[in-house]
Amino acid sequence: MAAKALVTKYNGYNFRSRLAARWAVFFDTVGIDYVYESQQYDLADGLTYVPDFYLQRGIRFLGEEKPRQDVWVTVLRDVDLPDDVREQVVGFVQETGKNVLLMGGAPGLEAEVLFIGRSDKNELDAAMVAFIELAGGQTGLVAERELAKLEREEDQALVEQRKHTELLEEAYRIGRETEFDRRMKRCHECGNDFQPKNFYDTLCYRCFTRQRANRRGGKEAAGRVRRPTSSIDLLGMLQSVTPAQRRVALTVFGVVVFGLLAWSACQVVTIPGSVFAFLETEVGPTATPPLPATYTPVPTQEVNMEGLVPGIVVTRDVCSCAADLYECTDFATWDDAQACFDFCRAASGDVHLLDEDGDGFVCLDLIDLSE
Repeated sequence: MAAKALVTKYNGYNFRSRLAARWAVFFDTVGIDYVYESQQYDLADGLTYVPDFYLQRGIRFLGEEKPRQDVWVTVLRDVDLPDDVREQVVGFVQETGKNVLLMGGAPGLEAEVLFIGRSDKNELDAAMVAFIELAGGQTGLVAERELAKLEREEDQALVEQRKHTELLEEAYRIGRETEFDRRMKRCHECGNDFQPKNFYDTLCYRCFTRQRANRRGGKEAAGRVRRPTSSIDLLGMLQSVTPAQRRVALTVFGVVVFGLLAWSACQVVTIPGSVFAFLETEVGPTATPPLPATYTPVPTQEVNMEGLVPGIVVTRDVCSCAADLYECTDFATWDDAQACFDFCRAASGDVHLLDEDGDGFVCLDLIDLSE
């Protein structure tokens, strides 16, 4: 005998099941706007379909610039649909052209999530997907079949990390552990109900973390020093390549440095007179010191942009520019973040949305003020 659904009151809605209410808590925590049971659809053959949620701003897939619109959500205990529910979902997608997100089980990485819509050929298309945190803390989706197409293990690992971020794991935990029968509070910033950990909590998890980040940024802003950086960051490039490539690069770098030192030593030995004459030249307070006769400028290294093939995630010499995979916390240093921004801006623009104010300097929170 199937367990009877437990009607649950949360955020002004009377959810028909406790499971749907838990997914509503998940949506609130990650910032996905929704309305509950907003419309009923009368389909052919006398069928009726009432989706659980409508995502008001849609939801974006990894690698796509704009969110998918007309996304409706149905929450079930299992995505293996009974025949009657399958007919309702298929009929809804075929007759309306809208998208359905089926979510089976409680919020968590183990939940089964199926996205059903129309393909480019206007045919019914279903794909297993997973929630992922995109740049800027925005929650989106990634198709598992697209993840399987990635050939490089580094690219697959990067996407997998985005499925296990602190925001998503906390949202899963809150969605599973909220006890709706206990006292709930209303967040004074976003207005959503939440279950406080302490009696003095006045903000939900998402608003609390946002305010904490803003306070931290405000304290550091007074002491920030904007310093320019080169578009070529050798350290960042070495950290992003494989160990074999790193050894080759270090060997070439060592040979070049040794050659320059040897060349300098030969010049000092062969023409010491010109060197001493240069050192003894009197220079006024505003004069420009003359260069030695043997001075030769070292050519500036350039990044080779040839042979880069676009894809969902492509690891480049500096960083990936195929999708908004990075945010400031993904970089070890400010130089790494700025180098990635400069590298991608030349080819694709600010694909990672790191330059919020458009001044050309990114991730200033990473600047080490002790230097």
